[in-house]
Amino acid sequence: MKKRTQLSLLLVLGGLSVLYSFTRWFQLSVSYHPFLIVLVALAVIFCLVQIVLQWYLFSCIAPPRYIKPLPNLRVDVFVPCYNEPLWLVEQAISAAMVIRYPHQTHLLDDGHKVEYRRLAEKLGAFYLSRTGNEDYKAGNINYALAQTNGEFVAIFDVDHLPAQNFLDRVLGFFKNPKIAFVQAMLSHYNDDESYVATGAAQRNDGFFGPIMLGLFGCRCVQAFGSNCVFRRGALDSLGGYKPGLAEDLITSIHLHSLGWESYYVPEVLAKGLEPVDIASFFKQQLKWSRGVFTILWGILPRLARKMSFRKNLAYVWRLTCYLWGPVITFHIMLTILLLFYGSEITFAYFADYLINSVPLVLMFILINQFVDNNYRLVPKSTKYPFAGSLLAFGTWPVYTLSFFYSVLNIRVPFMATPKEANRKNLAKFILPQIVTVLFLLGGCIWRMIVGLNADSLLTIFFALSLVLMHCGLFFAVFQNSRAASSSTNHSMDMVDRQN
Repeated sequence: MKKRTQLSLLLVLGGLSVLYSFTRWFQLSVSYHPFLIVLVALAVIFCLVQIVLQWYLFSCIAPPRYIKPLPNLRVDVFVPCYNEPLWLVEQAISAAMVIRYPHQTHLLDDGHKVEYRRLAEKLGAFYLSRTGNEDYKAGNINYALAQTNGEFVAIFDVDHLPAQNFLDRVLGFFKNPKIAFVQAMLSHYNDDESYVATGAAQRNDGFFGPIMLGLFGCRCVQAFGSNCVFRRGALDSLGGYKPGLAEDLITSIHLHSLGWESYYVPEVLAKGLEPVDIASFFKQQLKWSRGVFTILWGILPRLARKMSFRKNLAYVWRLTCYLWGPVITFHIMLTILLLFYGSEITFAYFADYLINSVPLVLMFILINQFVDNNYRLVPKSTKYPFAGSLLAFGTWPVYTLSFFYSVLNIRVPFMATPKEANRKNLAKFILPQIVTVLFLLGGCIWRMIVGLNADSLLTIFFALSLVLMHCGLFFAVFQNSRAASSSTNHSMDMVDRQN
């Protein structure tokens, strides 16, 4: 009760900081130049909407409770795969087979590999493979649904290893006939493998702690493609799993629009792999963000009227998260332009804009820190403590590219997140960030040459902070490249010894 009161007080102070910052930004834009309203209005409104909606989710945080499952339910466990390493598939099937609650395990092979069939037969799992691979993962699941008849379907990505008590901790919530799916927490077992893996794990832990507890509190838990159990009748009401780059989220929103409910189990019941190199992480984020933008522009407007107000708020927050990429891009480009071409008036406006953002930024950090300290579900990683934030910031070109792809309706092919490290030629993946840092540093030097005042000096400090925010990304690439070099040297040593 004490922490709930403290959180409420912090949220009230946060609301006051929003009101102050918005009022000051608007007044400053009118005072300096009306055209500046156009330049900053969208960025300001987005930031305020994202922050306020996130705080709303925090205000809805509620603890789920455990319900013992009924016996003798018919359960199918699906492990979809497509050309993953054989050892990874064997690991996943072996873990699924020993889940204690009676079930049938099915390997869903979209790569049509003979060795997968033999593996399934050896381990005692059922093997399913269709002709072609239309609609990718969603099509694979839908084919398996047509070949099976369990009342409930548990889905695990091929890199996730469920605990033996997974179904025992999840199935009880289906006693409520309105529950379409139950999502268990996504966790990881390779978070110490690299800086990228640590950062990705930190972002994952932050989401599946306070955010998912908030989504549960406003009755809008969303599916995440793995560690999730569906009621077959709910999927049948949709005509099956919905295809797309974010097929899990598309399926969630359609189920909620039909009146189905969902539940969250805040326990580590299965662990999976996080991307370990920057190339794999960027590919994953491009796919996810492009899929989310598709839902934001094309699906949410059609289904919004069929959902409750708070479900709409939850989906608006989730579907606009990746817009932080274009907003960061806007601030970077504006800073560079000011450094090279800014006047006293524009420097004065930008300095006031930054100064009046301070209360909101401080409250955002304070509230996030409080929530993280009090509602985190797993212990904090002591390795690279800020990796998640720096990794997310450094991904701004990927999110911006995805945004323009969605606006221009440019297709992004379906691509599974690579399960094995790619540690070569990684610098090419961060060329936009390298060029940006060079322009920021060059702009700072240029501004110091042509003359400084208090306002332009503040802009330089902001530019240097943007440079520092890229350091995590550069370290990740350095670490990945060094690991590749070590691996190459180790391989050469082995060859020499064999010779």
